[in-house]
Amino acid sequence: MAHDNFVDAILLDFSTLFMKENKYTNKRYDYNLDRLLRDSSDKLLFLAILYRFLKREVTRFDKWGKISETLSHDEITNLFKSSVFREFITYEQLNFYLDNEELFRDNL
Repeated sequence: MAHDNFVDAILLDFSTLFMKENKYTNKRYDYNLDRLLRDSSDKLLFLAILYRFLKREVTRFDKWGKISETLSHDEITNLFKSSVFREFITYEQLNFYLDNEELFRDNL
């Protein structure tokens, strides 16, 4: 698992290496991929990294209320479809994910 996190960190670092920085804004914590990134391939790369993170990291509560389990593919899909997740991904990105759901499930 630690190796997977290292690979994700390298991909994230490399993909942002040549990005131009935006001017300072008061809204410091913007997590929407569509507003953070300009290039559509970067948006898809980050969507894949987000899916991989949710699938591999321990983020789900167990029956005793401790965070000790990973999310299943179906739980991630339901999370992506939820209205809460519109803050992070757009409908266009959601549709791309749904159209390629098998690729995400089988390869990430």
